[in-house]
Amino acid sequence: MSSVAFWNARKKQKRTPQVHFQLKEPGTLVFKLKYIFGDKTFEKYKRVGVRQYEMPACGLQRVVDICDANGWEVLPFPETVQRALDTDICIPFDTSFEQTHLWKCMFGYQKEGVKQVVTTFNGRALIGDEMGCGKTLQALACYRYYNHRTKTKTNLLIICPAYLKYTWKNEIEKWIPGSSPSVIVTGKDPLDQSTPLIVSYELAAKKSKELKKMKFGMVICDESHYLKSHKAKRTKNITPLVKGIQRAILLTGTPALNRPVEIFPQAHMLCSSLFPKYRSFTERYCDGKMSPIGFYDASGSSNSFELTWLLKKVLMIRRLKRDVLKDLPAKIRSEIHVPLKKTKEVRAMVPKFKRWKQLNEDIPKMVPCSDAVQKAAFERKTIISELFRMTAVAKVEVVKRIVKDMMDQGTKFIVFCFHKVLMDAVEEVCDSYIRIDGSTPQVKRQEYVDKFQTGDAQVAILSLLAASTGLTLTASSTMLFAELYFVPGTILQAEDRIHRIGARKSCDIRYLITENSLDSHIWKMLHYKIVTLDNCVDGRNDRSMVGKKMEWNGLDSI
Repeated sequence: MSSVAFWNARKKQKRTPQVHFQLKEPGTLVFKLKYIFGDKTFEKYKRVGVRQYEMPACGLQRVVDICDANGWEVLPFPETVQRALDTDICIPFDTSFEQTHLWKCMFGYQKEGVKQVVTTFNGRALIGDEMGCGKTLQALACYRYYNHRTKTKTNLLIICPAYLKYTWKNEIEKWIPGSSPSVIVTGKDPLDQSTPLIVSYELAAKKSKELKKMKFGMVICDESHYLKSHKAKRTKNITPLVKGIQRAILLTGTPALNRPVEIFPQAHMLCSSLFPKYRSFTERYCDGKMSPIGFYDASGSSNSFELTWLLKKVLMIRRLKRDVLKDLPAKIRSEIHVPLKKTKEVRAMVPKFKRWKQLNEDIPKMVPCSDAVQKAAFERKTIISELFRMTAVAKVEVVKRIVKDMMDQGTKFIVFCFHKVLMDAVEEVCDSYIRIDGSTPQVKRQEYVDKFQTGDAQVAILSLLAASTGLTLTASSTMLFAELYFVPGTILQAEDRIHRIGARKSCDIRYLITENSLDSHIWKMLHYKIVTLDNCVDGRNDRSMVGKKMEWNGLDSI
């Protein structure tokens, strides 16, 4: 059947009224009414969403009887959830490890994390604590624990972004005196060096078969959201490597950077028995379905209560700074709204916005899966990318004035940009600065960070993609986002370069939002995505990026 015929047949299908059940936690269920409108049968239950209600598990039979009486189809939670409920691992913790120096240097919640990895997850876990909570130390403590317990040295493999290889080397030498970590720099370097062995994701993907033969006892994947795409060659090569090692710890402050579907590859490599197939995962937790444009769409979210519980039950440790680091200074966000003067750069965006609006009206009316709708969708994506670039060019003079003003006030601060044109513009007005972008040599990154931390540089000009993770820049408490970005996880990672252990002052985080540009659209989208991700990963919605709105005096005429 052709795609068009499929969609026409789908439209004519009769929608059977359904009641979908999901597990929120042991003893509590959530059910959602689908294709049931205007019915008030369940109004007495606690509402937890649109046509979603919470109920105690003991009342399940009553709800099922009501559904049967009305002819509504009941869809229970999957068998994998029942197996997770039945899972009860409790491995004794060797308390003699608590006498070690490393253990005594840890915060209480970090000790709890290590114990949970050992006793509940049997050495295979995703430590998803929020950025700045000290995940590196927890991972190294797990490694030391297993060495301590077995009285033998476990061969450790560390896979991380290329720019973090030397950071890991320094951390290992700091916390595990006497160790001799080896860094694999190029593909020509021999792999049979002393362990811990530190290798980038790119090289690990290329050398995955060779690494698998080396019989590592433990692997740590730092910034594991690098494995977010199940289609990427990197993920396909590294997954069997991680699955074949007895103990595996994934570290990321953002288990899902942009969408819940990004959790699947990480969950699969840690616990493939409960997360076996991409399709079944996305249909259950990502509202997976065929898109009218003609592709399988797994960009949504569904059964978020159940996903939160399931992840924390079988593989994920997740703590937020506002819960475990209560003495950490607060984040204070502000939105700097600046109108742009109608320059040629701004005028050039007007027809693009008109065409974008027109496409948004036309696409829903087009024949699903037709060549026309696919062409229109591609054109819409191209226009958004072009508007993103044009917005950066239009903001150059505004950003230069703001940065110059902050420098004149004597503020020590960080500027995050996405486009090179803006980074170059900021650099033009700075006297004392460091710059880290995609072209910065790996061996120079820590040198630049040290220069900023010791006070030898006033401004840190950073790339959102190249420097939003792996850096500690607590010498400053002020940050300016000269540009926004579509992925909320990247923005939050960048914020936490200053909001982490070691911060002493409240973090002043400023977002520059120019009117008559793409900024306002991206800003609204970021708010929506953060709510979705928080519901899936944390099971809560008490975080917002909304900041105090302010005008930047003197810039209104630019």
